[in-house]
Amino acid sequence: MRSMVLLAMMLGACASPPPYQCSSPVDSSGRGLPLCHIATQTPVCDDPGTIAHYEMSPVGGYALVGGSTALCDSSNQVVCADRTVTPHCIVQPLDP
Repeated sequence: MRSMVLLAMMLGACASPPPYQCSSPVDSSGRGLPLCHIATQTPVCDDPGTIAHYEMSPVGGYALVGGSTALCDSSNQVVCADRTVTPHCIVQPLDP
């Protein structure tokens, strides 16, 4: 019985939707903006060997380093320019 409960939990976790989506089309290409389900987060893609994160910029404000912002493809799916990388959401800090 316990193994069936664990199996059901694992299958449920696999079937959960990603924490991001594309908005309604916003430009002439028909593509939307990549959005995370939590408004204070941004969908990003890691560069090889690094983890995308925000750092304080020398000129003030924050800059994304170690990655790039995800994009919406022609199928209105959130993707990375490097299709071998899976997007993920990180908190976007507020500028001081």
